[in-house]
Amino acid sequence: MPIIQDTDIQRWAYETCHDICNASDLKRICQARGFIAPKVKGKEALADFVEMRLLEPEGVHDALATLDAQALWALHTVRCARKPINAMELQYYFGFKNKAYVASAFKTRFKRIQEALINKGLLLARDTREQCESRFARMYVLLPPAVAEALPQLPVDFEPAAPPPAFRDWAEAAMALLRADLLASREAAACSASPDWSSLFPTASIKNGILEMNKKERPALEYLRTAIFKNWLSIGSAKKQRAHHAGDTVARGFYGESDYMVDSIRTHYVKARGYILNAIEPGHGLRATQLFEAFDIFQCPMPEDARDAFLESGEHLGFLAFADADEDRLLVPNSYDPDIESAPVFANWRDADQGVAAPLSAVTLPELLTIARISTLVVEKGKLRARPSLKWIGRERESLCETAAIQNLLRCSAVYRQAFDTVAEREGKWVIHDNVSALKLGGSDIEAVLLAEYGPDSGNPRLAALGTGWYAVGRNHLDELLAFVKKKGFKPKIMPPSARKERTDTNKEMF
Repeated sequence: MPIIQDTDIQRWAYETCHDICNASDLKRICQARGFIAPKVKGKEALADFVEMRLLEPEGVHDALATLDAQALWALHTVRCARKPINAMELQYYFGFKNKAYVASAFKTRFKRIQEALINKGLLLARDTREQCESRFARMYVLLPPAVAEALPQLPVDFEPAAPPPAFRDWAEAAMALLRADLLASREAAACSASPDWSSLFPTASIKNGILEMNKKERPALEYLRTAIFKNWLSIGSAKKQRAHHAGDTVARGFYGESDYMVDSIRTHYVKARGYILNAIEPGHGLRATQLFEAFDIFQCPMPEDARDAFLESGEHLGFLAFADADEDRLLVPNSYDPDIESAPVFANWRDADQGVAAPLSAVTLPELLTIARISTLVVEKGKLRARPSLKWIGRERESLCETAAIQNLLRCSAVYRQAFDTVAEREGKWVIHDNVSALKLGGSDIEAVLLAEYGPDSGNPRLAALGTGWYAVGRNHLDELLAFVKKKGFKPKIMPPSARKERTDTNKEMF
């Protein structure tokens, strides 16, 4: 089901009170939330009363205080999903370890969830009317915003880390493997690594001067960290990973499931494990046994044979740090904030051959991703060479100039200063490519005729809109268009070269 919209939550409250709950259930909600129910006859009047108050914060804290740990885990599961989920996803928290297959089993399990959470006014429910043998198998549940905001922390004992541990720099580990990619030596490096970190990193390559990582062109620093972080969280979510470059998929073979199911399972594991780690307050941690126990409870278990690799790679990449040296170590997650990343300084870059160059061994990851955003790249004899791309600079020059990274690059490179100045001078002007003509249509009549015959939605598209009545057409199609408009009674005018501000080898026609 899609993520719920704010305007639909009242509908959920209505269906919970009028369709899911009977009069006894509604009275239990009033008791749990402290609503003083009016003395009314009939269920509908009571349902209207509860519906009007169910989404308010009144009594939420009191109702939450009555829950045991398993019920709290169940509510955190719904909050983690951030969308409606099938009620049967909560059955494991209430003593049901095996799936239900018959209508009576679905009913028993839903009623248990209803008694523990819905009848306490903490969870909304809705019949999706999907085609299922049992009405209770198609029930979805949703956490009201007032409950989500008041939900206590996960029922796990977090400990303060004193003093706070130091975290390794994930970017250094990432750049070591990306250098090997760009030098075409990743396979050799990966085979000799112990343990093998390479399966967590997207593959890097330079194609036609463009930096790509798993088909993502010119990736941002935050994109790369997120990709690596998700790959780390997915360790143990499948029987085996590919030998190198796991990327955004996992190998087949997870309990015989299809590729779609494998990806769904991996997504669930990543979201659930990340939720637990993000729930830990900064400067606090928990023991390794507690972490893996929490994974088990939250339905994202870590296999025992993958636990050491998870902890070691987490420390190596700076996602975790150990606060003590005990056998059951205190694990402290890194509360990463991208806004405090220091800007690259480009200390080792020098102007060379209409661009800049630096030894690849001295290039940092932030430098690589910053300069790749606005340049064409090539690796030659152990050096990374970059030439400014006026097209990519032009698309976001103003926002780029505000960043400390670009300011540092401009301070060290006269070539890039000139490139930015050139883009600034050309801003607002057109650049027409060779073999392309620009047409100015003089009125709505000719525009309608031409677009009907050659527009983007026609059966013979020839024109590309440039705005304000201007269109581009390929030079090899120009004669065809000129013949067509003459046949329709229009007289084209060709602008003489002396009147053009653009390149002299570019035609401009006006109708």
